[in-house]
Amino acid sequence: MDSAPSATPSRQLRGWRLGLASAFLVWHVAALLAAPAPGSFALGTVFPAFWPYLSGLHLYNEWSFFAPHPDQGRMLVAEVEDASGGLHAFPLTAELERRDPAFFRLTTLFTEIASGTEPYPEAAAAFLCRRHADLAPIRVTFLVRSQLRFTPHDHASGASPLDDAFLEDERLPSLPCP
Repeated sequence: MDSAPSATPSRQLRGWRLGLASAFLVWHVAALLAAPAPGSFALGTVFPAFWPYLSGLHLYNEWSFFAPHPDQGRMLVAEVEDASGGLHAFPLTAELERRDPAFFRLTTLFTEIASGTEPYPEAAAAFLCRRHADLAPIRVTFLVRSQLRFTPHDHASGASPLDDAFLEDERLPSLPCP
């Protein structure tokens, strides 16, 4: 008499564990795929079910996780006016070398100057007056050149992101040399 072997409790328990582990894995992968996905009606209906899990484990990422959108760049230019009224432009941010140990310090300083945070512009103007003393400078004006939207079509037509047509200038108040 052949009878089918009955499943032992340990074999049933193992099946349940594998089933639960598989369900959790499917849930986890679905949550990770839903977190950075762009908004849609379907995502709006299922995302609330994933939110407690994602926020509890800090797994929530924006869509930029897959395709970052860097902000538009800014250039800081110092215009030094000499005693005869001539202007000499020095593109401060363009002259930086990324391998320079002071790169991050100077980019932070230039960001503070561009935002007009006291006392950075005055101190930088005094430094530039001393640095370019051979020009007999009388004043320094900082020019913030912000990059406008530059599309792949613009690039294909031969334009550069640093062309004047794609830059917006903001002139900060002139500062006298000491």
